[in-house]
Parts: sequence; C-alpha cells; structure tokens
Amino acid sequence: MKTPYLDSLALAGAKLENYYVQPICTPSRSVLMSGRYQIHTGLQHYVITPQQRNGVPLENILLPEQLKQCGYDTHMVGKWHLGFYKDEYLPWNRGFTKYYGYFTSAEDYYARFRCDETVYCGFDIESENGPADPEIGEYSAHLYARKAIESIDRRNTSQPMFLYLAFQSVHNPLQAPKEYVDQFEYINDRNRRTYGGMVSALDEAVKNVTEHLKSVGMWENTILILSTDNGGQTLYGGNNYPLRGRKLTLWEGGIKGVGFVNSPLFNFPKENEIHNKEMIHVSDWYPTIKKRTRR
Repeated sequence: MKTPYLDSLALAGAKLENYYVQPICTPSRSVLMSGRYQIHTGLQHYVITPQQRNGVPLENILLPEQLKQCGYDTHMVGKWHLGFYKDEYLPWNRGFTKYYGYFTSAEDYYARFRCDETVYCGFDIESENGPADPEIGEYSAHLYARKAIESIDRRNTSQPMFLYLAFQSVHNPLQAPKEYVDQFEYINDRNRRTYGGMVSALDEAVKNVTEHLKSVGMWENTILILSTDNGGQTLYGGNNYPLRGRKLTLWEGGIKGVGFVNSPLFNFPKENEIHNKEMIHVSDWYPTIKKRTRR
C-alpha cells in the first residue's frame, strides 16, 4: 500500500503497536463513542441494519455530548452506524452540532445509494437539517475530506473544536477512481489492486484535511487520532498477514487495529520513532480524551 502521508504522520507521532478494536463496525464505534464495552449496550452481535430498531442506549452520554459539556464545538463527517430508527438516536441529537454523512454502510462510493439484504433501497446521506444532497459522482473520500474542511472553516472560533471524521474507506464495495487504481497495476488480484487505490485516495484525503488545519493555524493545538474499526476483510482486498483471521473474527486479524497519535502538543522527539507497545483498546479513547479536555 502507498500511504506516504499517513506514514509521515505516524513516524512523527506515536505508533500504537498493541492496539485492539472490535471485529466489526457498530461494536467498535459504539465503544469509541460511549467508552463502554459493547456487551453493556446490547451492540455486541453485529452491525445495525437499516430496518433494525436498535442504537446506542440513550442513557449513555456519548463522547460529543461530554465534550459539549466541556465547551467544545462538535462536528461529525462520515459514517454513523449507531442507530437511526428514531430522531433521538441521530447524531445531531447525540451531541454533534453539525453533521454530514450516512447512517448505515456498504453504499456506493459515488452515488450514496445502497440496498440492504431485503427489498429496501435508497440514498443514505444526511445532515443535521435532514436528507442532504448526495453529490452524485464525487468519490466519497474526496467528498468527506471536503466536508471536513468546510466544518473547520465554519467552526465556532470562540470554542475548541472536536471533529469526528469517519471515512467510508476502505469498506466494500471496492471502488476507487482509475488514477488511484492505476498506481497498483503490478498487482494481479483485481480486488487487491482496487483496494490499493482506495487506500491511496484515503491517504490523500487525510493529507488534505491535515494540511488545511495547518493553513488556518489550528494544527499547533490539535491532537490527531487515527484508528481503524476492525481488521482487514480478506474477502474484499484486505490482508492481515501474518495475523490469523479477518474482519468478523475474534482472531487477531479481526481485532488488532491500526492506529497512531500525532500532535505538536506532545513534543514527540524528532530523532526517534515512537513504538508504543502498551495494550490499548478502542474503549480507552473516551476516558483519555475526557481527561485531557478537563485539564
């Protein structure tokens, strides 16, 4: 995979070499947002499907709600997947001031359209004002990076900002613009070749957002956390070698995650790479961020 910008951020920060998540989307995201292991929220089984009446229980104070109490302006762009069958479960009613993204998963990267396993099909793209323009034709990594940059520019400058940017990449369906896929023409497997293009586009999207933070003078006071939500799906181009298993399994290939932290606030030494070997779980982010913001 070609990830020069992500590599540079990781090299200049702290690589999390013993970092664990859950084996699939909704459980990991629920743990991230609630700080509670999913067995305590009833979300341990599978992802929330479009027709399912479920979500993170309302008695849980989610991370953006907590940060709002600490004076933060809270924004989210991208994939929610934590409940949407009632208004009170929607992201703008769970602590986010601004939102642009989609509620479910596995939709088309260009059309924002999907069908579930039954007969339901439709567009899935929303904002805090309701159904949003699907911006048909714009690749999702580019779209969500652009919306994140717009959120940065429209933030309340009298408050610190929390931005949760949940890219669609690299979930199936495997789709990427031709110019990114062509970088991997030496890979014979078509799925793996397309996956490489998706990762490359993601790398560029992270670069665009991070460089914008620098251009508007926010980077020096930013903590950037990157995390996957599960191991790679080997059925759709992923590769977890040398770990056994894949997404949806409890082997390390399904739960050992990619993650790093980068921030000018931490004064990471420039001459040495930091490889953090301490065991860290996705549930640790909520109390860690909460403690940091209250200092």
